[in-house]
Amino acid sequence: MKCPLCAADQAESFEIREKESKVFWHCGSCDLIYKDFSLRLAPADEKARYDTHRNGDEGHRRFLEPVARAVAENLPAGARGLDWGSGPVPALAEMLGERSFDMRIYDPFYHDVRPQGAFDFITTTEVIEHCHEPARDLCAMRELLAPGGWLFVMTETHPGPAKMASWYYWRDPTHVSFFSPRSFEKFATLFGLELVRGSGRLWAFRQDDRAEKISSRPPVSGSVPE
Repeated sequence: MKCPLCAADQAESFEIREKESKVFWHCGSCDLIYKDFSLRLAPADEKARYDTHRNGDEGHRRFLEPVARAVAENLPAGARGLDWGSGPVPALAEMLGERSFDMRIYDPFYHDVRPQGAFDFITTTEVIEHCHEPARDLCAMRELLAPGGWLFVMTETHPGPAKMASWYYWRDPTHVSFFSPRSFEKFATLFGLELVRGSGRLWAFRQDDRAEKISSRPPVSGSVPE
């Protein structure tokens, strides 16, 4: 099976055995782990699950604060941003608007008119694990970045196939794609981005040759500890 991130034909299946066996695939090239197609929800069922999320309350805003802080520490006020996968309540866009950023939102279920034009930065928080075709979606985000633009990704990185059974994150039925540090490194290489910082849940990328080498940049703060 071809990997939905790097398209390599090096994926091997493994199972998590509970009441019903669940099949996952692990790409030997980019280290992405993804659920078998048989485990994916229909779009209506997926949206029904999202409708239960409590977006926008104080706990959610605290959870998103490291991303907002990282944006504010790396871009000037007034920079044009897009929150991709904003959910029914665009909490992060509101938080960044409060910091004087010019924000737009996109969500395939709730705000499905995709904004046009170049953006100085894009945020996608707790979204990429829901993507059935992560290469397609990440490429679409990259194409919307202005030269030198930033991409901030928040997700939890997987512990490897041997430890997946005890990892809580895959149990959400809408979570289908799971990244590791190597997956993000491969993504950066494939799509012409500089991996500026990766720590815990928060990963920051920058586009084109204006991005400085990772070894010469100070750490991007706002990272969520593992």
